[in-house]
Amino acid sequence: MLLINNQEQEKVLSMAECIVALESAYKQLASGEAIYRPRIDLYANTSHPQGRFYRWGSMEGALSDPPVFAIRTKSDLLYWVDRGDVHTEEKFCVRPGLFCGLIQLYSTANGEPLAILNDGFVQHARVAGTACLAAKYLARKNTATLGILGSGGMARSHALGFCAIRPIEKIHVYSPTRQNREAFAREIAAKTKIDVEECENPDKVIESADILAACTDSVLPVIKKQHMRPGLHVSTVLPSELEHGIHKSFDVLIRHLDHRAQRYMMPKIEEEYGRLAKAKLADFQYLYSDNPENHATLADLVAGRSPKRINDSQITFFDNIPGSGIQFAAVANLIYEKAKERGLGREIPTEWFLQDIRD
Repeated sequence: MLLINNQEQEKVLSMAECIVALESAYKQLASGEAIYRPRIDLYANTSHPQGRFYRWGSMEGALSDPPVFAIRTKSDLLYWVDRGDVHTEEKFCVRPGLFCGLIQLYSTANGEPLAILNDGFVQHARVAGTACLAAKYLARKNTATLGILGSGGMARSHALGFCAIRPIEKIHVYSPTRQNREAFAREIAAKTKIDVEECENPDKVIESADILAACTDSVLPVIKKQHMRPGLHVSTVLPSELEHGIHKSFDVLIRHLDHRAQRYMMPKIEEEYGRLAKAKLADFQYLYSDNPENHATLADLVAGRSPKRINDSQITFFDNIPGSGIQFAAVANLIYEKAKERGLGREIPTEWFLQDIRD
């Protein structure tokens, strides 16, 4: 059994490989050869002086090819920062700047535990890879300009992924902190050999983009109806990034999965969460409230049985919410196999995790 950290994962996985693995996973989901359980978040009180609530999150998924099962778990303390027009959800484990997320990978051929991975690198790669897989089918073939809102790890993975599926010639990026967007521009320009311009306001990013990707932690809308124009492809990582009612602007809307995240909260937490987060717990269910059966999933899209872009003037949107355990099964297994080939990761005796007492 292998223990594989984030740095080792980054050494072995490219976004192009990630997208290929995810495409196979969603084709299996479409044919009934993969399965997942919707993400579940459980909220509880905490006595920590800075954290407002404790949140436990988990999701699982299994594939037939390769025959693997993965469960991703995370342990967070939550609080919110409000700076006027910027309102964000923050999280940490033990203390700010530290996080706890783990992926356990198992063989479905014999039940053997295969690996434990930190989830930081995989988390960014699987979300971005899923968005880029959708864009492979939805974005215009002649897409040249990529607009990114956000400059963190999620934004970096999205930038690398979109460059892997379209002939991007220019990237514009905006985030509220200048030093963060400047660092993003330097890093992504070096990795992609593409001109990256950091912008002082989001308008230039939005008005010039062929693909517009919101990769923020904002709980307030950053993409609005006024930003829509012919030919645009839009992708988000949070439902709160979209202005209410914007779905009417999309000619083609593809959702990730059939289910919203499931939340379990104590009644008193639910009331305060809604107030602090400034977001409805329904997670923008309105996107599908008119004719939910008309909004196909990513699995439908890759299987060729859903609407897709039919001309260069259409506006397309991929709703990358909620996450899925099959993403972790596909990407974590690919990392595991490549880490084994290169002799990376720390070996742990599999026997430590087996026992002769039946439950």
